[in-house]
Amino acid sequence: MCSVWLQIQVSDHTPSGFATGILSGFRLFGGSVGTSVYTTIFQREAAKLLPGRVSAAAATAGLPNSSMKQFLTQILRPGGSVAGVPGVTQAVLQATTLAIKESYISAFKLVWYTSAAFGGLTLVAALLSKDVGFGY
Repeated sequence: MCSVWLQIQVSDHTPSGFATGILSGFRLFGGSVGTSVYTTIFQREAAKLLPGRVSAAAATAGLPNSSMKQFLTQILRPGGSVAGVPGVTQAVLQATTLAIKESYISAFKLVWYTSAAFGGLTLVAALLSKDVGFGY
């Protein structure tokens, strides 16, 4: 819809294809930068939260301290298996699964807050920008 509006509004001296290409380029660039920023924030925050929360949940559920390092290495590694770790019970797995989910939720909250801040800045910029007046 925005592309159609843009093509109608550009002057006769500007090719509509050029204007649409610029619009699409900015959208792609913004999406790429946004995805990179949000992914970095999420991964960094999750990496900080996961070890502490998972180890606390595992210890509370009864995992022996002697197995903690091996357990954390396996459960936080993609494709890792905790089957051979001594002391792992169903209660430990349930507690750590919940801790992992809560860690990811907390990490995603930071992404959401960052997105809200960018949205607020965008709104302020839109309110402060000059109306170019397209004859309406």
